[in-house]
Amino acid sequence: MNTVCNQDAITLALIYNYEATHSISMMLKHSQIKDFAEEINLNLQQLGKEIWPIENLDLIYFNSQDEDDNWYSILKPDLDIEDVKHNYVYRGSFELWQASTMPNALEKLNIEYVNGKMQKIEKERQKHLSLV
Repeated sequence: MNTVCNQDAITLALIYNYEATHSISMMLKHSQIKDFAEEINLNLQQLGKEIWPIENLDLIYFNSQDEDDNWYSILKPDLDIEDVKHNYVYRGSFELWQASTMPNALEKLNIEYVNGKMQKIEKERQKHLSLV
């Protein structure tokens, strides 16, 4: 059984996050992406599916480090999201899409897939504060 390619996990995480935040957030911490990739691999194992890396595509992100030694992946600023979704989401394997959009994987990015759209999960604390 093979596992999700690191580049594919980063790309999908950034696309899902970008879509869920309505084009506001263009970066994610590597620790979140690592957790996301681990959940994808668990889902693939449970589904008994194999995947292959998405090939021959340019990177849509770069990596950067902050002063506290946290690493981030950041979408390139000149990206065409529809073109990116076509190349990475629609051309990738169905199994990869299926495993990456399962609730346990998306939860690692604080995202949920509702009615065919990615949405940020509001944390309980935020909900509580907004009610007061």
